[in-house]
Formats: sequence, structure tokens, C-alpha cells
Amino acid sequence: MAKGNHPRSIRFAAASLTLTMALSLAVPTAAQVSRSDLSPVREAMESGEVMPLGAIIQAVRNTAPYDDMQFLGVVGLDPINLRYKLKFLDGNRVVYVYVDARTGRILGRSR
Repeated sequence: MAKGNHPRSIRFAAASLTLTMALSLAVPTAAQVSRSDLSPVREAMESGEVMPLGAIIQAVRNTAPYDDMQFLGVVGLDPINLRYKLKFLDGNRVVYVYVDARTGRILGRSR
């Protein structure tokens, strides 16, 4: 199959694997982060300072205009600012949504 023409189930499985890896490491996939940078993230998660990712995703998916977009997955977590980067598809455009991991507040978006 040509690239981009994979069945939806394969793309979903790949997105799920990416999400699982991102959550298990709690770091952005594209960033170079040292282990010492992860300590604040782990401490924030363990203390409940950071909202559960599932709750954040659900809240964003229930908020206009994202409720009309296809959710593609989590790109990563900025360990310094405790900010998630979520990926959506709006028609044929990819939209990145930045969410405060502590409050769940949408901070902004980019295309």
C-alpha cells in the first residue's frame, strides 16, 4: 500500500502505540530531554498536579471547534511548561492544540 493509504485500524494502532510510548516516557517525541528534566514531570503526575491525560483529551474533544475535528493523538508533553500538544485533523488541515497539563485549559493552537 502507498504511504498514507493504510487502513484506519493500522493508523489507529500506530497512533495508540505512539500515545502509549509518549505517556510512558512523559516527554515530547521530537525533543531531546535529559533524565533530570523529567523529575518535575514525574513529581507533578504523582502528586496530582497534572490532570489525567484522558480527562484532558475528553475535555478538548468536547470543546468547539475541536468537537467537529478528528482527534489524531498526543504529540507530547513539554516537561518544562507542563503543556500537552494534541493533534487534530480539520478537513484536510492538521491542527495542533496546546493544553495546560495542570488545569486542562486550552492555551492556543497552530496549523
